[in-house]
Amino acid sequence: MLVARAHELATQFSISKVDIDLIRKLMVSFVEGYEEHYYGYQEENLMMIPATIHGLLHIADCIEWNGPAWVYWAFPMERINGMLVNLVRSRVHMNQSLANGIILQENLHHVRFHRPELFVATSVNRHREVKSRRSKQLPDSMGTFLGPVSRYKIAGYTISSLKQYYKVTRRQRTTQPLNTTTIERWARLVLPDDKGLVGSHLSQRATDGSRANNIIRYQEEVNGEDVWCYGVIEYFAAHEFSDSETHYLAYVHCYKDVEHQMDEMSGIVSITCGELGRHDWISIDSIDCLVGSFETHNTRYIVDRFSFVLRDEMGFGL
Repeated sequence: MLVARAHELATQFSISKVDIDLIRKLMVSFVEGYEEHYYGYQEENLMMIPATIHGLLHIADCIEWNGPAWVYWAFPMERINGMLVNLVRSRVHMNQSLANGIILQENLHHVRFHRPELFVATSVNRHREVKSRRSKQLPDSMGTFLGPVSRYKIAGYTISSLKQYYKVTRRQRTTQPLNTTTIERWARLVLPDDKGLVGSHLSQRATDGSRANNIIRYQEEVNGEDVWCYGVIEYFAAHEFSDSETHYLAYVHCYKDVEHQMDEMSGIVSITCGELGRHDWISIDSIDCLVGSFETHNTRYIVDRFSFVLRDEMGFGL
């Protein structure tokens, strides 16, 4: 959590002298704890202290000399490298293959300027077809659904939990039959106000466990109060409650036993949780942001980059 708070400060658009001093204190505290826990000041454990750990101590100095991290970080160059790697088709003649790939790609980019008649009619029609099939602009600034999309018939517990959702949100005394058990199932959601792209179990690849973008923080009403909850998105859905009313929902696998504790030095709220428990339907406008998670020493942590904001919203004092 010390590094998470330091990262949040270091990547701000502008940084004050107070922030730089706090980054330095956070990094020193982290390195000292790391050395004590993993190195133990034993010669045989020197391999546990790579140069990158020592480098953390100089981050505050680099920011003081050169400005915020975004001024000189390597993300743009890494993106270009990722684009170039895909153009290489030969392991034996890599340089020649890369050069040929770049030339071929640029030639294809310039075809539209030499033969514009090939692109005028077909590109518009193709764009409209893809847009209607793979995206759906939602009302009331709720965001945009992105595909793949399919018609999907829910059954069993999924139906009963959807009935329970309508009973609670519509203040019904008893559960009512559904107008239809067929939903329009979507894979991704673009949050409004540039809050990010939320994926789902449908959009995740089996090899992307370390890049999960389907773990969220959302609000839920418990005993008349709004509380922060965390869960994993299974899929998004558009469900016709009636002929004139459509609800835009997410089917969520919820984390159990969520607890919040604040670190006094960093101001970060540490969030722990239990295993995944029940499945629930939630309205997509209750989704607040993406979070991450990791497990160590049989404890699962939620990594929320806005957890310092939770400090104020949940009444933690400094």
